[in-house]
Amino acid sequence: MLQSQKNNHFNILEQQSNSVSVVVPSLYNDKERAAILKIILLKRSSIESVQIAVEHNLAAIKFDPEQLPIDELFNVLHIVLENFSEKPSKKADQEKNVPVKNEGVVQRVVFSVEGMSCPSCALYIEMTLARDKKIINASVDFKSAKGVVIGFRSFSEILGVIDEHGYKACKD
Repeated sequence: MLQSQKNNHFNILEQQSNSVSVVVPSLYNDKERAAILKIILLKRSSIESVQIAVEHNLAAIKFDPEQLPIDELFNVLHIVLENFSEKPSKKADQEKNVPVKNEGVVQRVVFSVEGMSCPSCALYIEMTLARDKKIINASVDFKSAKGVVIGFRSFSEILGVIDEHGYKACKD
């Protein structure tokens, strides 16, 4: 059933009894915001999955309607998105886009992570690593407790970042 319901922060694209797809303009090409939204939504046990396509501003949410009625889900979305919908200042964007001279050889570092208690921990570590301009790609999987980083950082540098955030990484 297609809905045209709209608010300031998202537009309902498609709604079914246990899933909804919404357009979220503030997510456009913003992987960090998407990760934060996903973390926050998955903290609720009534939300089964969240898929986000930042290049299309889309979020698909699968939920248990008995535990979380659709109106309550929309209220949660509204509150969460209201708190981070404004884009950062142009100065912050300019600082973010300052090119970094990456020297050396691109490395692929595979590691194990100890101390993660939920999928949000993995997303947090991944997001933290991805902020580093010398890292091309970072991926951390909660179930396997493994991570892979591709970039210009050594294992010890990556280990240091992970340790700074309260987790323990070791060579895989």
